[in-house]
Amino acid sequence: MVKKFDFKDTGTELEIAGNKFHVDITDPDTIERVMEFSREATKKAEELKGTEDYVAELRGLISYCLGVVDNILGKGSADIIFEGQVVSLAKAMSLLQYIVEVINTEKVDYFSAYSPDRLKRKK
Repeated sequence: MVKKFDFKDTGTELEIAGNKFHVDITDPDTIERVMEFSREATKKAEELKGTEDYVAELRGLISYCLGVVDNILGKGSADIIFEGQVVSLAKAMSLLQYIVEVINTEKVDYFSAYSPDRLKRKK
């Protein structure tokens, strides 16, 4: 008898504005991108407060957010999601907040299955 092994799908599906995106929540590059955004977003928001050219900085921050969306979901994802819409900072940030929350929640759920405490829970 042949024993069979298949790799488990370690991704999650996100449906955003009617479009589906697949994200591997165990991929170190994806996790790094999410962590980098979390660190950088606060800094960039603080920089925005003290700027003299608020509108230019605001556009730069929106562009940065759309780049992060593309880095996490795949090149061109931001264009697909925001097709036909005016992109405001509020929309871009709420989208990223959603993406980060889903990835972090799914990641915790996935890795908790491999924690040492799982054996105690199964008893």
